[in-house]
Amino acid sequence: MHRHANELAKALSRRRKDVPRRPIIFVAYDLGGIILKWTLAMCHKQDVESKYDLRSILTSTQVILFFGTPHAGSHITLLDAVGRLASIYMDTADIALEDLLSHSYELEKLQSRYTEASARFNSIIFYGEDSTTGLKALCDSGVIIGNRKETLIALHGDHRNLVRLTAKANGDYETILHHLSNYFNNALVAVKKKWNEEDHSRSAAKVEPASEDIMLPKPLPPVSRSYIERRHIQPLITEKLLPSGSLATNWIQEHENRFNRVIFVDASNQDQLEVDLQRSIRCLGPEYSRVTWKDAVAYLDGKEKEWLLFIDNADSPELDLRPYLPNSTHGAVLIATRNGQCVNYAPDGAVPVGDLEENEAMDLLHTTANVSPTSDTESLEIVRELGMLALSITQAGVYIRKTWRIDTYLKTFRRHRGRLLREQLDIGSEYTSPTYTAFDLSFHQLPEKPQGFLKLCAFLDHSLIPTMLFKRSTTSGFTTYTVLENHSPPESDKNYILTLRNIFGGTWDEVEFQDIVDSASKASFIDVSMDGLFYTVHPLLQIYIKDSLGEAANEHYCRQC
Repeated sequence: MHRHANELAKALSRRRKDVPRRPIIFVAYDLGGIILKWTLAMCHKQDVESKYDLRSILTSTQVILFFGTPHAGSHITLLDAVGRLASIYMDTADIALEDLLSHSYELEKLQSRYTEASARFNSIIFYGEDSTTGLKALCDSGVIIGNRKETLIALHGDHRNLVRLTAKANGDYETILHHLSNYFNNALVAVKKKWNEEDHSRSAAKVEPASEDIMLPKPLPPVSRSYIERRHIQPLITEKLLPSGSLATNWIQEHENRFNRVIFVDASNQDQLEVDLQRSIRCLGPEYSRVTWKDAVAYLDGKEKEWLLFIDNADSPELDLRPYLPNSTHGAVLIATRNGQCVNYAPDGAVPVGDLEENEAMDLLHTTANVSPTSDTESLEIVRELGMLALSITQAGVYIRKTWRIDTYLKTFRRHRGRLLREQLDIGSEYTSPTYTAFDLSFHQLPEKPQGFLKLCAFLDHSLIPTMLFKRSTTSGFTTYTVLENHSPPESDKNYILTLRNIFGGTWDEVEFQDIVDSASKASFIDVSMDGLFYTVHPLLQIYIKDSLGEAANEHYCRQC
């Protein structure tokens, strides 16, 4: 098994030598999925300072479609059947069938290594609902436990026929095509973001100071020129931690004298975080020139007092910050994040920033645009149209600064919304991407079901969307009760029902639905009411989704609401 995986890795590396960053979508059937998992585990094991050939494969992987792969192994009575299936594709003389036993040591070792690697891409597990004599357990074992980016989908065929689709009208064909098309359309944006992170990691790994005894601490990032005072939030930071962006930097500059030392680290990826922590202790003197980031955390826990550790850009849901957080009570930690999961590090210490107040939004618009209008009427209309979103308001201010026409901006915006929201910013700002580009990068990193959920929400009123709406729709089979009681759904509705089932399943599953909501909430795409019964979606996100879908898809999702 290892030999086949190694050969696959080498073959992929050779084929992709000239196009290492081209997105990859893998389709794997049966034991091919096991070999592919070993291959990607090998890729993940390669160090960031190596030649990168195998890491490039992992970075470029967008999704894997598994068909009937025995992830958890098979029962002893099925080994002959497994062997016969495998022999169709490879010489099985060197494959130890005992390694494919249910919960074998080899498969458990693989799962442990693969789980870590799979955090960087999505997986869809297709399995057969119909049992084939002698192969039912094989299908039942086609489930991976604990992979956050995994989607399980049942097909109507048995194990042997999972990939034998005889007609385009076949329901399984339509299901597979739906998922494959979705990932194909999003692959360029999603993989580009992964490569940006990979490039950052590789650059961080290469940074070695020429002289350890003159290393300087990493400086704080500058406060944005378009920074706006958030007076109702700033006092909270004195008592609690977890604000966002320039708010943290500005607060530190105003209160720096309270601390003996301020340590700034960039948590946009794991490698950069570790490099910055390592730098924080090595800058103390030549005697620390060989210590690691772990020693830096231990130093804060033991020797140092009255310190502030500022962790910025901690937005990735894949990065666990716990190993990097000191336990000492003699210092403080300030985390700037857009990831709602980070609240778990300090449940009583979160400061939700939220959207701008109207006066704050207008101040930001005027500061960025460098204007002082005599009346706020037009400014107020602009910021309301943009939903009080700081990034889009900054972008509007940049455009107005170039044209000197605040009075005509809304008319221009409504006619050329897509172009304006994708224009690159050219002002010193904490925002490095246009509004739609920022949405692109975050939206396409979501698993497929939360994406589908948000597409539906784009066609509902943006505020107070009830949970009960989705529960009742699923329970009724996504048809009205009147139709359900008297007739089967009309033929024209079948495609719409299929889309809804792909998102919510055929029966209501409270736990799975909550997972979908959690994914959207952690990415800050929806706000959940205190009682958990209603959701609110930012109106600009709704506009972005509609603009991204195209006319046909807009009609498709609109008909489902």
